[in-house]
Amino acid sequence: MSLVIDTSDLIGKPFVWGGRGPDGYDCFGICKEVARRAGIEYPDVPVNMRNEGCAGNVFSDVIDEFNDRESQWIALPVSGIPKPLTTILMQVYGRWHMGITLSKYGEFIHCIAKHNVNITTISNSMWTGTIKGYYVYK
Repeated sequence: MSLVIDTSDLIGKPFVWGGRGPDGYDCFGICKEVARRAGIEYPDVPVNMRNEGCAGNVFSDVIDEFNDRESQWIALPVSGIPKPLTTILMQVYGRWHMGITLSKYGEFIHCIAKHNVNITTISNSMWTGTIKGYYVYK
């Protein structure tokens, strides 16, 4: 696995609702941290997402930010393996989730309650049918 950003120090960090590091992260927080290390300006998360998690339509503010005409983000078709540093938006069991790709082979880092910060692949059967959007920084 050839990763574009060294994230070895992040692996295993605990899941914390609204976590922005360095001691714990949620899915948005880990994406924001990886983007920061890559020199990418990530959108701010709405305060209500920090309080309520990624349930329901709360995540729509983040999606709106990615889709805004003035945004520095480009939406890509959800097909194939996205390039490194692509943000992946997913809906898993009715909750929004996100990760950010680290290689051209579909490995992405994310943080989920039962598994903390970890790296997995888009081809993992858990993610089949859950991916709702790919976004890259201009």
